[in-house]
Amino acid sequence: MSRTERGKGAQQKGDPPAPLDEVFAALEERVEKLSGRLGELTEENRRLRSGLEEAEANRDRLKGELSESLERLAADSESRDRLARLEDERESIRGRIERLIKNLEGADTAQE
Repeated sequence: MSRTERGKGAQQKGDPPAPLDEVFAALEERVEKLSGRLGELTEENRRLRSGLEEAEANRDRLKGELSESLERLAADSESRDRLARLEDERESIRGRIERLIKNLEGADTAQE
């Protein structure tokens, strides 16, 4: 294969060689398309990064809310346990007071 045949690239045998202006025009067109696509992709990348930052901020905010909710839940659980113990203690004291009152009433009636 001769040097000119190798340089033709995709041209078919028998086609007249394309003038350099056409080759450069085709290359410029491709470069412009690629440059435009690069700009589109750069903008999309910027938009996606911005969305990612918003999603990360939202995730961090939700983590904080979850942590606070879990702390409140633990505090509520402790409060419920304490309330149950106090109610049991109150019932126990009420029973003791009622027994004391009965004993005192019984002692009063016995003295009369």
